[in-house]
Amino acid sequence: MRRDDGGHLMPHYLLYYVGDDDPPPGDLDRIKSSPAVSVVASRSDVLIIDADQERLEHLAASLPGWEYSTGSKVHLPVEDGRPRATTHHQS
Repeated sequence: MRRDDGGHLMPHYLLYYVGDDDPPPGDLDRIKSSPAVSVVASRSDVLIIDADQERLEHLAASLPGWEYSTGSKVHLPVEDGRPRATTHHQS
């Protein structure tokens, strides 16, 4: 976790794409350039980010097909279309 400008700890979240196809081309650039989040790691359909939850909710709501999770289990799409459960441990 990192600290925001006010010195508060910001938790990691998973922001992931649940649409049928690949994410729209500009979505990753929009997410990565957003002042509301800090991208820790990414691939084309899932990002690990540090963020304030309220700002993350607003960002996710503005991106159709994207959801976020703070839980320990999230369903990610795989190439054959079947969901795969992955476990994410917060540090």
